[in-house]
Amino acid sequence: MTSFIPRLFDTSGFPARWRCGTWPEYLGWLHIVSDVVIFASYFAIPTLLLFFVLRRRNVPFNGVFWLFMAFILSCGITHLIDATIFYWPAYRLSGLMKAVTAVVSGITVLALVRVIPRALKLPDVVTANARLRSEIAEREEAERNLAKARADLEHRSSVLVVRNRRFSSALDAADVFACQWSVETGAMEWEVGVVSWLRRRGIHAAGPVASWSDILDGPQFTRFLDACRAAVAGDGTVDITMPLGDDGRLAVRLGARVDPPVTGQAPTITGMARLVAQAPA
Repeated sequence: MTSFIPRLFDTSGFPARWRCGTWPEYLGWLHIVSDVVIFASYFAIPTLLLFFVLRRRNVPFNGVFWLFMAFILSCGITHLIDATIFYWPAYRLSGLMKAVTAVVSGITVLALVRVIPRALKLPDVVTANARLRSEIAEREEAERNLAKARADLEHRSSVLVVRNRRFSSALDAADVFACQWSVETGAMEWEVGVVSWLRRRGIHAAGPVASWSDILDGPQFTRFLDACRAAVAGDGTVDITMPLGDDGRLAVRLGARVDPPVTGQAPTITGMARLVAQAPA
């Protein structure tokens, strides 16, 4: 047994298969040709499987494919050696190759026993294609809905822009501005036309008007806040005229109403203001 490997290719002691018994020539060649063709096929099959596995990296259970390739190739080599034994009686090599084939075959069987239950859970091609088509249809529907929503949003935005321009134009024509502000601080939540209104009167704001304190001086701003707090505590209306600047030549007339209360938010007032030529004495 210890000399098995060193004498793996030694054919001494073994006659060629042609000399074992009385082989009719046609029968011997039938075995030889059949074994060679089987070897060629068993070599081509794992080659094609190898090409498939290398090209499709996402093949499920690709380890089983590798075992099949090893099993089929080892079977093919066994048949090739059987064909050569008719002339080259390498029975030791043939026995070793059959042992290798037996081991690979057993491992392949065990792998199949583990894989088949999981493979049975894989969806069939028809189901997978139907699911894929359904997912594609859902995605296309979502894309259409998204495009429609985007178009609706753009349309509404354009409508709002047009309405805002018309509102601003109407305010300019009436020589007024509109805004909403905090009762406690006088900070403006939003405004339309304040800056342009000031510029038409030769009053240039340094930047966006964020509070009534940007328009009114200290005493008038304090008076303004007092009027707002009184409106919240009283009938909810603000009607006040406040001078602009120190010369008293211009004043702003403000008419507004306290907004409906919102839980968790500070009270606000929304109103409109116009310029009057002279503050009352």
